[in-house]
Amino acid sequence: MREALAAWESWKELIVEQCPTGTPAAVQAVHTAGDNLGWHPHIHGLYLAGAMLPDGTFQPISIDQQRLQALFADKVLAALREEGLLTQEDIDNMKSWEHSGFNVFIGEAIAPTDSKRLLFVARYLKKCPVSNERLTIVEGSGDTVVEYAAFKDGQTTVRKFTPLGFLAELQQHVFDSWEQNTRWLGAYSCRTRGAATANTACSVNADDTLASLPPEPVPKSSASWARCMKKIFEIDPLICPRCGSPMRIKAFITDPNQVDKITKSLGLASQRAPPKLRYSLPFAA
Repeated sequence: MREALAAWESWKELIVEQCPTGTPAAVQAVHTAGDNLGWHPHIHGLYLAGAMLPDGTFQPISIDQQRLQALFADKVLAALREEGLLTQEDIDNMKSWEHSGFNVFIGEAIAPTDSKRLLFVARYLKKCPVSNERLTIVEGSGDTVVEYAAFKDGQTTVRKFTPLGFLAELQQHVFDSWEQNTRWLGAYSCRTRGAATANTACSVNADDTLASLPPEPVPKSSASWARCMKKIFEIDPLICPRCGSPMRIKAFITDPNQVDKITKSLGLASQRAPPKLRYSLPFAA
């Protein structure tokens, strides 16, 4: 989502303004549910309160909430203008309002050793759109009613649904299996951590021999491989195409010469293009 990209770019710009040589870091999760299950897209994030310097040390940064909020508003409005959803006149008008409608909340910093608070915030980062404490099912002589309550500023508001209406409202907040709503960014990204691991591995003493290094683990078959194939191509590779019975992987053959011999004896092509998708995957910047 463009909002998530705007949030990360805003945080990165705030950090780089104070520490040009540092690398920021964040974990972000996209949420769409408001207090009463209404459509309210927003971002939950765990952000490193500073930057990682090239020498591996940490540089703390003072966080200006108002500056961060202004950066976020500018980037979201610019994205809406690029999509043709707003004009520059609309943006100038919105910026003249006393309350722009954008809000950035920054909680208290959490110490690295405070595992209890870190665990709580990490769970909140990926919280479910529905809370059982707010949900009530009212059954009587008439139709069943689903009530969902919201508690804010000491007041309680209740939204009522039919059972099917509640499911319809809830489904808009459930991401599809191929949609990634959580991202690790900056110093937390897989690419950055992988590069650091590779650099550490390359720093082995030149006198060490390859024989002294531990052998690479032999890859094993995994059920997740079959699940991924089924999700992407909608074809279960572990179902026999002839009889429809489930199959079990006995071995992986990776030698090209052996693959050619086996496919040639079976009258099969040694290589082929993947099957066509039955749906188009959405792309979000």
